[in-house]
Amino acid sequence: MPFALEIREPRGGRSSLFDGIEEGGIRAAPSYSHEINEHENERALEGLQDRVILLKRLSGDINEEVDTHNRMLDRMGNDMDSSRGILSGTMDRFKTVYPSRHALALSVSYSDKIKPKNADTRGIVRGFISSHILPYSIKVANLGVF
Repeated sequence: MPFALEIREPRGGRSSLFDGIEEGGIRAAPSYSHEINEHENERALEGLQDRVILLKRLSGDINEEVDTHNRMLDRMGNDMDSSRGILSGTMDRFKTVYPSRHALALSVSYSDKIKPKNADTRGIVRGFISSHILPYSIKVANLGVF
């Protein structure tokens, strides 16, 4: 017999196919479910790695921003200190020029008589006197220094 056919029992094949249904359903082979779990774990791990990279970038950007703001605040503090020194020196000079409030009042009335080449200069003088000298003299008068 050159072509021998093997005859299988149809019932035995089916029974082996459906083994385990009575025990709660068809289950995947342990190696197959292990591969699925490995694949899911790898995807989750890649997602976590992406999140970690993003968080590292964000924290680096925040660190650079904080450093930039700290440098800016330091420069502003230094500028304020130098301005305070200049203003203090200017006020000391005004104290020597105008030792009393009466002389200060005369200087304000004199600023009305200034005839500059343009009216903007008069406004600048009035603005400086009203914004710097008058509040200072009022403060000093309240403290009783003069």
